[in-house]
Amino acid sequence: MNANVIPQALHQALWLTVNTIERTAQGHTQLNLRCPGSAHSIGLFAHDLDITGVKIDGEDVEFEQRLSVYEQQEPPEVPAQGAADLAEHSFYEYQRLVQKEAEPELIIQLPNRGDETDLAEARPPEFESEDAKVQRDVDLVVTVAFAIEQPNCGLHFQGLYACTDNQLRRSRAWFPCVDVPLAACPFELHFTVPASHMAVSCGQLVKQAWSDNGKSRTFHYKLSIATPPQDIALAVGPFTAWQVALPTKAIHVKAADKEASVAATAAAGSAAAGHLGAPPTPLKTPPYSALRTPCTPVLLDAFGRGDSTITHFAPPESKLAADHTLKTLGLAFNMYETFLGCKFPYKALQTVVLPEGMAAESMHSAAGLQILAGEMMVHERTVEQGIESRLAIAYAVAQQWFGVLMSPRTPADAWLVEGLAGYLHDLFLRRFLGKNELRYRRHKQRQAIYMADDGQAPPLYCKASPALLWGSMYGTEHLDPSGLRKWKATAVMWMLSAKVSEDIFKKQLERLAGAVANHLQQLQQGLGTNAGVDSEHDPRLLSSREFLRELGKGAGARKELSALSLRWINLRGMPHITAAFTYNKKRNSIELAVRQQGSEAAKRSTEQAAEQAAKEGSAVGLLRVLLKEHDHDNVQMVQLAAKPLLLQDLKVNTKPGARRGKKAGKKKKDEAAEAEDLDDDEQTQHDQEIEDAAAADRPPVQWVEMDPQMETLASTCLLQPDWMWSAQLERSKDTAAQSVAVAGLAALRPTTHTAVSALEHCLQNDLVYPRIRCEAAMALGTTASSHSELVHKLACADVVQDSLIRCEAAMALGTTATSDTEFAGLHVLLKIFRARCHSSSASEQQPQVGQAQAGSNVGEYLVDETLPLAIACVRDERGFSPPEAVEVLVSDFLSSCCGVCAWVRRHLWDNLNWGTTGSPLSEAAEEYASNWYVVLNDE
Repeated sequence: MNANVIPQALHQALWLTVNTIERTAQGHTQLNLRCPGSAHSIGLFAHDLDITGVKIDGEDVEFEQRLSVYEQQEPPEVPAQGAADLAEHSFYEYQRLVQKEAEPELIIQLPNRGDETDLAEARPPEFESEDAKVQRDVDLVVTVAFAIEQPNCGLHFQGLYACTDNQLRRSRAWFPCVDVPLAACPFELHFTVPASHMAVSCGQLVKQAWSDNGKSRTFHYKLSIATPPQDIALAVGPFTAWQVALPTKAIHVKAADKEASVAATAAAGSAAAGHLGAPPTPLKTPPYSALRTPCTPVLLDAFGRGDSTITHFAPPESKLAADHTLKTLGLAFNMYETFLGCKFPYKALQTVVLPEGMAAESMHSAAGLQILAGEMMVHERTVEQGIESRLAIAYAVAQQWFGVLMSPRTPADAWLVEGLAGYLHDLFLRRFLGKNELRYRRHKQRQAIYMADDGQAPPLYCKASPALLWGSMYGTEHLDPSGLRKWKATAVMWMLSAKVSEDIFKKQLERLAGAVANHLQQLQQGLGTNAGVDSEHDPRLLSSREFLRELGKGAGARKELSALSLRWINLRGMPHITAAFTYNKKRNSIELAVRQQGSEAAKRSTEQAAEQAAKEGSAVGLLRVLLKEHDHDNVQMVQLAAKPLLLQDLKVNTKPGARRGKKAGKKKKDEAAEAEDLDDDEQTQHDQEIEDAAAADRPPVQWVEMDPQMETLASTCLLQPDWMWSAQLERSKDTAAQSVAVAGLAALRPTTHTAVSALEHCLQNDLVYPRIRCEAAMALGTTASSHSELVHKLACADVVQDSLIRCEAAMALGTTATSDTEFAGLHVLLKIFRARCHSSSASEQQPQVGQAQAGSNVGEYLVDETLPLAIACVRDERGFSPPEAVEVLVSDFLSSCCGVCAWVRRHLWDNLNWGTTGSPLSEAAEEYASNWYVVLNDE
């Protein structure tokens, strides 16, 4: 018999009064609990809460409130041997603390229930009937009164605002609850705040009532879907609210159901209007509702209601920026509903924007509630941050399905919901930013995973004992802010989708969403249980094993998915594959040599996966190699498995010497050139003969590409000549392959004329994806030499339409300015800067950068802000900024003539190396610098 039993929560109601002026809160909560009849005490979680009283079934009972683990601990003895010993000590100390957090802080003594319980305990289990075993569980109604004073976690205050963060095991820090992952139950939430404030929480707003002569009001929410406490959130403050309509695909319903649907829609609109403290009249719809057709049929979901309502809340000073940033939220909703084939599960969605500097994290997804940091909101002129903010909001919307509504069955299955949410997010990215952007980002994410994975990172699936409620890592894997775990889980989802096809993968997700929708409909009709989501057959709990089994069964690829999941989900480590090849003209084949390296963990994982695959008769470690021939793609498979070295012949289908026919346009161009200048034509013909002679010994393959579809989670490096990299960069339509080609050309040493010409052509080609052009510019900057011809080619290149990599490219050009090149890169940057920032007329030196609109030409606008940053990075042999760079920036640009934002000026100030003694600044530059320093401080 366990002395302190953690009960099962059946229902919970919370009453909380929040005072943002005094930074306090007080209230009580009522929990309907179920516990074993043999228990003498139960435990609840109440971290740093002041418990003032506990009642069971209306009667006062004894309770014990333990100190938090941080108040109990004594100052540890810190070892003084070195950094390694200190790190080891800190690890075990932190592990002890997180293990201690699994114990409840509030111990409640149960009242004596008489002799019946004692007889039930004395009766041997083998003589106990099934009905008696069921009756051993007892239901209790526990009421806990508590107060919060100056909290350090859970509930945060800033000015007139308050919010919850609900980070790892911190729901217990603002109301007593059963704070374990699977303790889900319906909630009733009642929050009393000043009359000028709003309390925004999970669920549907049922009503609000004024009290204290109109000085305060209470918001009443109802959340009928069982939800764990970690997905309950709250935001309080003088928000400005506005409601938008959710664009959705039309679903025709019967005429008999139309009146009920209209009534449900009106009720939802009235509830949302209650946030504004106004009568329940329809709100004015913002211009974004124009996405809906005028005669959209009435919609019904599993609950028989109308469209879900979306209400945004933001501080009055952030309303314009929030309205601009959140305009794409409805697009994500519409796409996810269409893809999953079901409606949004909650009756309403509230999106709260907090003041800047208040949120502990950029976003938090709760049940029908999203809390966003004020730093994510952008204005119309903000470009790069606006894209990232909208993508982050789309991911938060995806978490409403996978993460909140559908949660992992065990802590080890958390990777599954993270990967499915990331998969939905990538589908949104592909639809609204294009397939090229998705391929490019997936390629870069895979590179980031390899760079960060040293073999010590845990696998996605960490199996643990059921006794560990928070898993073997105690939930700390969710504290990583880098996003690498989410990227890896999403990459595995794309690998699974490629293995079984996207259509079958889509049907699997539709089946999951449909099962949840049917389950919620049964709950609405009273045909199931809605509390204690711990059933083995609950569709809201996702299991990795069941998901992979159903996916493999539907695609007929059970063995293939078993091998894939063992290597990339259950094991850890990411290998690095290096390959080189030579052409055998006699056999007309490519002799490919592959070397597989990596950490010790990656080697052991590869060997273990290969052994398991051999026992099951499945294939693991297959590497797809693409031979791009002149008229077709020759794809061949290489069985790498766990081999550290492999040599394999790849048959080439095209015969040696076979060339593509010349284009008609080429002939016309040559005839025109001959008529214009015979000498130039002879030189061109001579160069063509030399090129044909060199191509005679080349293989009939344009380029070789490894893992073109990104079907394996490994880092690949292929060594091939410059003309192959050039052909891959010029003729490939895949942005990931083009990015690999740019990196291959930049890595060539010594730099060849072919590499420079290919990068220059890529940079000047408007048809190439902008991010690839950005990388080409950066590669040209890193390969620049003392030849003025190369610098001139880079200066005449077209504008690149991407801010981040364009900035890196310009800075790379700036860093090439050394004493050997006599600051040729700086002179080019200054020339471009003067040409772009001022009009062509020398008499009218009017700035043009401030006139560029981000919405009219994003690339031009961002390049104008990038150029001064690149100039500020130029250094001489002593590490100082050259005088001409300082004078131009300070006098012409940083004197507010071009209207550049303050953060650019601040970044320039940090990058300019003024120096203490011997700084090569003229008196004019020093005067400008002192004036600019005053301006920055005023800002």
